[in-house]
Amino acid sequence: MIQKFTYLHIPENSGVKNAQAINLRRNYKKKYSSIGHIILISVKSLRGKKILPNKIKKKDILPTLIITTKIYKKKNYYLKFFYNNGIILNFQGQPYASKIFIPLLKSLYFRGFLRLGLLSSGFFQI
Repeated sequence: MIQKFTYLHIPENSGVKNAQAINLRRNYKKKYSSIGHIILISVKSLRGKKILPNKIKKKDILPTLIITTKIYKKKNYYLKFFYNNGIILNFQGQPYASKIFIPLLKSLYFRGFLRLGLLSSGFFQI
């Protein structure tokens, strides 16, 4: 579960390394967001500077899709991951990067994020 001011790890090649959640879109009455929700983040750190210059700068505010959380509660069981991970989207809802380094949940594929399946290293099902 992601709340405001939670740090996220970004496992993609957009150039962003870490980010902080600043607004929970679509869940303005709830205090947390879960896998599959879109939130707004502020960029906190970038990857190495030897890479070509990015369009994304530090302190930019971008929409992000949550793909894993440290603890994910589903009906009768819990899933635990090492990090809170997110994928940066542009304002049209398409992924900003061209490669995602971790496998995704199969439920994201069925929620309408079909392009993520082509960019990721695969899917796993609960």
